[in-house]
Amino acid sequence: MNKILLIACTICFFSVTTFCQNNTFKDVRDGKVYKTVVINNQTWMAENLNFVTENSWCYNDDAKNCEKYGRLYSLDAALKACPNGWRMSDDNDWSALVNTLGAKQITGGILKETGTANWKTPNTGATNSSGFSAIPAGLKLTDGKYTNEGTMASFWSQFADKSGAWGRHLTYDAANLNSYNSPEHKAYSLRCVKK
Repeated sequence: MNKILLIACTICFFSVTTFCQNNTFKDVRDGKVYKTVVINNQTWMAENLNFVTENSWCYNDDAKNCEKYGRLYSLDAALKACPNGWRMSDDNDWSALVNTLGAKQITGGILKETGTANWKTPNTGATNSSGFSAIPAGLKLTDGKYTNEGTMASFWSQFADKSGAWGRHLTYDAANLNSYNSPEHKAYSLRCVKK
């Protein structure tokens, strides 16, 4: 089984690198510059958005964490936070990532930043061969507490029909991409996609 996974990851790495291009984007609203990555004709921010809006927070209310991780946004804030020409990612965007990068069981690893500078050990399956560079910014709960720094990256994903949203989650101890939402979750990171 491990040999099969290794072969699949190797094949995926070589196919993904043919699709990826790195660049930058400057948000004229505040002058911040973001790395971007093109994965199979989709341009994603390769960093979490860090634009100050109402109902957005730094992890543990510490400004240093916004510099490191970007901001955590409520759903309402996330729907309006992306700069002009960009939008919040949706289920179709995430499905396209999975279809390009491989199965859900390995996509999380392909999206995660490598090493354990930000991720807790063991950071299972992390290759970042996509250039997406997901980092574990954690999330904010409805009771105001922050949780999962170092162990989970959580991103908003709007339903394809725009009727709601849920989270896409990567964890330190697995290579898969999870999709779920929980009523006690209040704020996630945001990756914008170019329109």
